[in-house]
Amino acid sequence: MDKIRVALVGLGNMGRNHFRVLNAMPQFDLVAVMDPYAETLPAETEKEISLVRSMAELEMIDFAAAIVASPTETHFQVVKKLLEWDRHVLVEKPAASTYEQSIELKDLAAHRSLRLCVGNIERSNPAVAALSRVLDFGVIGTPVHFSATRAGGFPKSVKPGNHVILDLAVHELDVARKLLGPLQIKHSVCHSTSLHEICDTAEVLLSNEDGITASIHVNWLTPSKIRSLRVTGDLGVCEVDYIAQSCVVSGHDVSGRIPQSWGLEVSDDNGFCEKVQIPIERQEPLRVQLERFYRWLSGEDATDLCFGDAMVESVRLVEECVNKATSGFDVEAFESLKKGRSVDQPSL
Repeated sequence: MDKIRVALVGLGNMGRNHFRVLNAMPQFDLVAVMDPYAETLPAETEKEISLVRSMAELEMIDFAAAIVASPTETHFQVVKKLLEWDRHVLVEKPAASTYEQSIELKDLAAHRSLRLCVGNIERSNPAVAALSRVLDFGVIGTPVHFSATRAGGFPKSVKPGNHVILDLAVHELDVARKLLGPLQIKHSVCHSTSLHEICDTAEVLLSNEDGITASIHVNWLTPSKIRSLRVTGDLGVCEVDYIAQSCVVSGHDVSGRIPQSWGLEVSDDNGFCEKVQIPIERQEPLRVQLERFYRWLSGEDATDLCFGDAMVESVRLVEECVNKATSGFDVEAFESLKKGRSVDQPSL
């Protein structure tokens, strides 16, 4: 298959990661980077890559697809413009700032027969693929509850409109939606402990149509990063570490429910509970995601990419979490709490 000419919009943290990975992939020819504030490209490269400062300049360049890694509040306008130019798009999460905007983008892409997906990166994590196999084969029986923790660290700068649900919970909501189907937000609570009206800690409770429940804890306060998911079933438990890319199953006789072809590492725990490490071929999720995007652009199946209704639902779930949130303590109340004074707290 031929190389696809691609442009990158945005050179923040994720933009720089996209630049690094795209530069190393033979499937793509990175021809342009647009960032109004960048003085130079992130690294030396032998390729001819144009660095431009505006969308007007970018429009003059020949490319077939774009990666959008600009600030969240710019996603809608940037993606809409690219679609109007008849370019395919992979946009970093979230696809847009509101549910209505995401619907408009989905419909515009469909009307112009263009590929548009959102970079919910954990869909491309090999550990999530391993968990999906565990659930499909009934290794832990019928799932009862999902418990996710995604924490650390506080962003260097928080732009208006950003918060911990938009930044972190969006990933867990998408993984839960992918594995459990349609979700209903039952309750959420937010704390603002550092900046007024900026949620930096949140708890979300949700369930699917079958009554399987899930709880998501996210915060920017934990000094080290935690990215974990625990699934409890009626026959065992599966624990996933997104960073280590590990998937461990515990329970009675769980190895008997796993195909021998998986090649398992089994260890006894307390003499009555097996602990099984599911084999995983570790890969960088961003590269996996971009390889899938390339195959989709080349006419192959869009396995595990988040597009269409799933993309819209990802935005809706974040919006509903925020709309249904009750307030924990805000900055002033938290400061009073630290000083040992009594503070009236809302009941949860």
